[in-house]
Amino acid sequence: MNDYDLKKSTSSLLSEKNSHNFDEFDSNETKLNDLRSSDRVIKNSFDHNESNHESLELNESTNTWNLAQTTSKSHRNESNLRKRSKNFRFYLKKFRYYLKPDNLKDFRFKIILIILFLTILSISIFIRYLHYDLLIRRAINDQFVIYEKSKKLVFLNENGEDLLQAYYGRNIPDDIKSVNCRTAEMNNKLCFDWMYRARLTVQFKRELLIDFDGNNKTITCYNFKWLTYQKYSKIKDCFDLSDAHWFGLGDIHNLRLPLNRLNVEEMPFVTNHNESIELSGSIISRTLISSKGLMINVPLNVPLFLSINSKMDPGKICLLSQKKFPYLTENLNDYYAHLDYTVCLAKNINVLHNYFYGNQQKTQYLKKYLQSSSSASSLSSLSSSSAVAAAAVQNENIFLERIIWSTNPNVLPNFTQQNVQSYADQITNYGFGGIILLDSRWENTIGEMKMNETLFNNPKALINILHNKGFKIMLTVSPNQAFDASTIAECDDYILKDSHLQTPLLIKCTIDEQRMCLLIDFRKMKNRQRFRKNLKQKLLDSSGLSIDGIYFDNLLSSQLPRQVNTTMRSI
Repeated sequence: MNDYDLKKSTSSLLSEKNSHNFDEFDSNETKLNDLRSSDRVIKNSFDHNESNHESLELNESTNTWNLAQTTSKSHRNESNLRKRSKNFRFYLKKFRYYLKPDNLKDFRFKIILIILFLTILSISIFIRYLHYDLLIRRAINDQFVIYEKSKKLVFLNENGEDLLQAYYGRNIPDDIKSVNCRTAEMNNKLCFDWMYRARLTVQFKRELLIDFDGNNKTITCYNFKWLTYQKYSKIKDCFDLSDAHWFGLGDIHNLRLPLNRLNVEEMPFVTNHNESIELSGSIISRTLISSKGLMINVPLNVPLFLSINSKMDPGKICLLSQKKFPYLTENLNDYYAHLDYTVCLAKNINVLHNYFYGNQQKTQYLKKYLQSSSSASSLSSLSSSSAVAAAAVQNENIFLERIIWSTNPNVLPNFTQQNVQSYADQITNYGFGGIILLDSRWENTIGEMKMNETLFNNPKALINILHNKGFKIMLTVSPNQAFDASTIAECDDYILKDSHLQTPLLIKCTIDEQRMCLLIDFRKMKNRQRFRKNLKQKLLDSSGLSIDGIYFDNLLSSQLPRQVNTTMRSI
């Protein structure tokens, strides 16, 4: 190799080396530019994060981390959309798979099964709807709904609205189930039997009552009869006091109306004189009346105990039957308690009152008329007697349907003929009418049954004037006798005396007066006849007063002397 070739090869190697260095330089420069670009990206991202960080500061007007929440929510939405799309594609593929000829039979079979299932389900729902609709219609017609598991009974009005909730068999454990004992031969609406415990039967009766205005009123009554299978066991039914005002029970010590305001623990419902022992007084009534047109009546042969808002049954009035003191047992059959009561429903209280008491009055008048009539056996006399009885009941019910305006000392302190007439004028000026009840001051002395001529100079004219104004007139009469020496001498056998001392028993003439009166001994037949004779001759015939009614006052046995015992009674 000559020098020229050596030089040429050397220059060639140098050029290759330089070229390689230049390429390496370009590569390094490119990498440097990339690093600078990446640094700028990182810097811009950092600046962007700083700007975002500034926008995510806590303040009162914006939410914290709102941007992060928005970003995460958008990611979730996208994820949900992807899942839905994936599921849709899956079901679409599955549907296409079933549409293949090989799988079409299996698909049709499944479709038929689904249609059959839906058809059976629809029929079941429809039948259940018809069943409940039938139960509702029957409940509205019978006006009560019974829940056997909870031993609850709901009485309904004519529109299907709740009137009263009753809870029967409160003393029977809930784990003891009842058996339906109703048969086709039994004339009972319901019959439940708790084996070796008790039996309940319910009879249903509906009557149509024509009131005095000629309107038809419907009365629905249910008779509940309990009978125990165990000696000395008790039966307890309770009624809800809410959503209605309750009245009744008669003479109760410290009575507060309505009865919802009373708190009475379980007590025997018998007459009583000592209010520190029992709350019941000396004239009691086993009738409860609800302001919603509902009445509960318990007969006298039931050994009744009563509780109102007791600690065991708050908000309820409970009827309990048990053979224990003070109810006496006369033979072995009397050891088994029984509870019998009637629940009657009507549109309002007036309809119930006319039905319950009007029928009793009509029956009494009918019996009296038939006994006094010699031709009572004929049909014509029977129809005429019914008309007479109905007319008599209608006349008496006037005093229940009209307003009674009393002239007691709180209303008319100065009781004179002129003031009574002015009192009647004031009532008519307000557009009212009704009945004016003259208090006991109309008599000279109590028991004399003569008009006080000092206060009334012309009593006949006063009564005629009041009648012309449309009022009925009633007089207050006390079945007592004024206490003075002449009266005692005349009424030796007429007045009530102590059985040992043979001294007259005294009572207050009126509740708010301090005057003392003698008690008439109504236990003797001749004294009762004498009182009626004096009432007719002295008050009605001799005076010539055309009064419309008599109001007997001071008849509460709780005001009688202690020697007269009306506390105990045997059943």
